[in-house]
Amino acid sequence: MQKEIKIQVTRLSIIALLLLFYASFLYTKIDFITDDLGRHITNGRIVLEDRGVLFTNFYSSSNYDFRFINHHWLSGTIFYVLYLAGGFKLIVLFKIVIMSITFLIVFNLSLRRSSFFVVSALSVPFIIILSQRSDARPEMFSYLFIVLFLYILFDFEKGVSKKIFVLPPLQLLWVNIHIFFFMGPFLLLLFFIHSLIRKKRESAVMLLKAGGLMAVVLPINPNFIEGALHPLNILGEYGYEVIENVSPFIVNNHIVSISIKTYIIMLLFFIISFLFALRRQNFVTTTLSLFVVLSSILMLRNLALFALIALPFMCENLSLLTPRKKIVFLSIMLLPLIFVFQKSPTIVRESGAGIKDQSPGAARFFEENKISGNVFNNYDIGGYIIFNHFPGVRPFVDNRPEAYPSYFFKDTYIPMQRDDMKWRAMVEKFDFTSIYFSSGENTDFGRGFIKRRLNDNDWGLVYADRFAMIFVRRDAYPELFERRITVANAEDTLSRLLKSSDMQDVLAAAELSERLGRADIAVKTYEHILSVEPDNVRALFSLASVFSTTRSRGLLEKSAEYYSKAISSGYDIPMIFNLMGKVYFDLNEYEKAKNAWLSALMRNPFDSTAGNYYKQFKKLDRKHNLTGSRGD
Repeated sequence: MQKEIKIQVTRLSIIALLLLFYASFLYTKIDFITDDLGRHITNGRIVLEDRGVLFTNFYSSSNYDFRFINHHWLSGTIFYVLYLAGGFKLIVLFKIVIMSITFLIVFNLSLRRSSFFVVSALSVPFIIILSQRSDARPEMFSYLFIVLFLYILFDFEKGVSKKIFVLPPLQLLWVNIHIFFFMGPFLLLLFFIHSLIRKKRESAVMLLKAGGLMAVVLPINPNFIEGALHPLNILGEYGYEVIENVSPFIVNNHIVSISIKTYIIMLLFFIISFLFALRRQNFVTTTLSLFVVLSSILMLRNLALFALIALPFMCENLSLLTPRKKIVFLSIMLLPLIFVFQKSPTIVRESGAGIKDQSPGAARFFEENKISGNVFNNYDIGGYIIFNHFPGVRPFVDNRPEAYPSYFFKDTYIPMQRDDMKWRAMVEKFDFTSIYFSSGENTDFGRGFIKRRLNDNDWGLVYADRFAMIFVRRDAYPELFERRITVANAEDTLSRLLKSSDMQDVLAAAELSERLGRADIAVKTYEHILSVEPDNVRALFSLASVFSTTRSRGLLEKSAEYYSKAISSGYDIPMIFNLMGKVYFDLNEYEKAKNAWLSALMRNPFDSTAGNYYKQFKKLDRKHNLTGSRGD
């Protein structure tokens, strides 16, 4: 008896540790600039006041009457109630509770298929994958509904039960909470087909009845049949590349993410485990396994979906192995995971509940200086503007690509940032008096646009921090314009950021100095950051990038040195090797250039940039014998 109690206590302790491990990723402050939480809260506030928010773009100054199906209005209402009750802190705590419950259900599903040891061991990497989607978003409700549906359906498969009729009421909530509601009918359909295959008539009849009730509740949403069918249309051509809809294999070329690297490793081992148990797979496990593998390969946003469904299935696949083979399998799997954890740079997380410190600064400045009129903003910051300034100020765009016609992005939003003639025409058309951008704007056209505005005599940068920047038009706010940040006064006007004890602020000041053309301030600041944090990969990479633009051999050598240090600090992505290869080529160190591009291809054989560089290099090598070989 005592032994059983000890076993139970040990198991509960391990589960508690796993939950704490998961909570360490979840207990982070909200990045209110780029997250769309502000818009969801505003949805919740407005939904009972103006039903237009359910059917049109509503918020935008550019496309306010464009037809839009608000498929997540109920989640916005939940967030708004939480915000009223306890502010952003309560939202973060609520998110932790919802996602912890989701994990516990998946853990229980997995325990039914394998030993406690295997489930616990596999939970660690799958928690890391889950952390990739750890923000307070409507999709967190979908994850809970998905695992609830699976739990009830697998329970039903063991023995016919009326619990199956809990699913239609859950579906009624789900269809109004998040676009992933299509997973409910999809899962039910799989189990119905499975019952037909196994000739389990009673199960099939009950599933059919539950499916009929589900068909009845699906149109019970503000947009009725159109809302129920919306998942079939939402992933059309947006005209704008959304990183969440890009393959994680492509994203992995450009950013360092432990969760993506872990996903790639676990994807491989999940497929191997599936093949081990191929003869024992049934229709449901085969279809769902293929579904989560393909959907996660195609889109970054589906990584959490992969983790939730792959964990119990992988546990079941491994249950067919002998204890010795299980240990061998887990040990082999552990090796690349340890390598990833050792090589990955430290992730800076602002732990705590609420929103990130100083993120309200831009909104406060905007209001205190009574800036009004039409604003031009970038894609990411739209939700922030909606929460802080609507209805007085409407964003030009926000991060709902489906809420805008694709031609808007192709013919207006992107061209006006690439082409100054188009920009001036849009200024005249919309009478923009201010520009409101997130400091982390990372598109090539957005960064180029900011750089040109910094050198535009009609526009002045009057506010900047690590979250946002605000420009005003000279003739609209002449007094405020005179206080703008310029090349001449950059060191003084950015002193608050430059002298901050928070390295994120200092990095933002260095990057802004670089955009202003003050490479001297940028270099000095990056070197200061590295004196405090020698392995700061952003500073290493930025310093290497600054030096790479020069023709000086000495500075190019420094550039290569800093790229190498960034790689040693864990920033070993194809993009870095491609840039380092180019620097080595400019230094006439051709063997090193070739090896850098080969290193990029080793990390991703499908990286087109590395492939093109290497292909061109081989042609030159054959023609001019650059490496003293035959260019093989």
